[in-house]
Amino acid sequence: MDSAECWLEVKTRDKRGHTVKYRQEHDAGLPTSLTPDGRDFTDMVVTNAAVPGATDLSLAPTLVTSYRRSTLYLPATDSRLTIDTDLRWELDTGEAISLPEMAIVETKTTARVSQADRLLWRSGRRPTQISKYGTGLAALRPDLPSTKWHRILRRHFPAAA
Repeated sequence: MDSAECWLEVKTRDKRGHTVKYRQEHDAGLPTSLTPDGRDFTDMVVTNAAVPGATDLSLAPTLVTSYRRSTLYLPATDSRLTIDTDLRWELDTGEAISLPEMAIVETKTTARVSQADRLLWRSGRRPTQISKYGTGLAALRPDLPSTKWHRILRRHFPAAA
C-alpha cells in the first residue's frame, strides 16, 4: 500500500559511534521546509544527544531523497525486507540524479542471518554498507569527500564516476 508518508529524520551517533535515528511525521506538502514543530523536534534531538554547538543551529535543506518502499514480512523468522526503488536525490540548487533501475534491499531481522539473506547471497547479492543520504550527496557534490562511498558511486552512479 502506498502510504505517501513523509518523515523528518535526525540522525546522531551514540557513545559507541553507532547511528541513532529519530524521526517524526512531516507535512508531505512541505518536503523541503522545516516547520516550527519540526524545528522544535530537531532542537530537542540535538540537545539531548549533546551535539557540540547544538544551540541556535542555522539549518537549511541540502538534499531531498525520495523513493518508493515495499516491505516484505517473513513471519517464520520475524524478519523483514525493505526494497527501495525509484531512487532520486535533489540538491537545494535543483541539481538531481535518479536511478530508477536500481533497488536498495535491506534485510532486518532479530537473527544474525535470515532466509532472505541466504536467498540474496545465492543470487550473487552481497551485503554492502550504504547510506542513501551519503551516496546521494557524494554523487551530486564532487567537492565533498566521498571515499566511504567510492565503490558504490563507481558501480551504481555512472554520472558520478
